[in-house]
Amino acid sequence: MDFLGPMLGAVRLVGMGLVAFLAFAGLYWLKGCIVALRHRPGRLWLLPFSLCVSLACLLPGWLVRSLVVSQFPTVGPLWGWGLGLAFALFAFGRYRFTEHSAPDLMDWSYSRGYRWTNK
Repeated sequence: MDFLGPMLGAVRLVGMGLVAFLAFAGLYWLKGCIVALRHRPGRLWLLPFSLCVSLACLLPGWLVRSLVVSQFPTVGPLWGWGLGLAFALFAFGRYRFTEHSAPDLMDWSYSRGYRWTNK
């Protein structure tokens, strides 16, 4: 986010918060699409489901694994993969991608994805 300036000021923090909020809203929009597609016949829901799991579970799990391996070089690779997998499973359990639920802050985004898919 270099376009916001070289210093860590209020504008840059607000910009980063806005990007994070929009990414979170996009994730819940996709979750709404997943839940709506699961009620239809077929397996089309697996495509947005795999995208959500990749972005919200596997990528952060891989980042945790990379952090553990780089910060603690004496730890074996099993610890890195184990902690990364544990974090990915924790994130998967928190998001519950196949259930009809969303936090209050993201209910608007979830509802739009659900309605957009049911058109």
